[in-house]
Amino acid sequence: EGTVTWGFSIVDQTALDAAHWVAANIDPAINRVDAGVVPAGAVQSLNRVNKVGYASPCPKAGEPHTFVLTVYAVSQQLEVTDGMDGETMLTSLEAGSLGITSITFTVTR
Repeated sequence: EGTVTWGFSIVDQTALDAAHWVAANIDPAINRVDAGVVPAGAVQSLNRVNKVGYASPCPKAGEPHTFVLTVYAVSQQLEVTDGMDGETMLTSLEAGSLGITSITFTVTR
């Protein structure tokens, strides 16, 4: 209740909290986001390879990495833009959030 938009992040804890994908201002009517497909109207930050959007988790063979997927319910439309740095967008998501939930997972090759 009270959610105006939502956002999410995928952060690699093993690689010094490198952002693989941060998106914000997603319409609350949207209940699914496929890998690499940003919903209409949403904005994305720069990722770990300094590009806007999704960077697939792909650690070196034999080096497992721990990732955190976090979802933010947000009380307002955030003043964020495509291509801003991930840390700034994450700070905005956290500051405007009504609720936050996370799941941790490991990727290996």
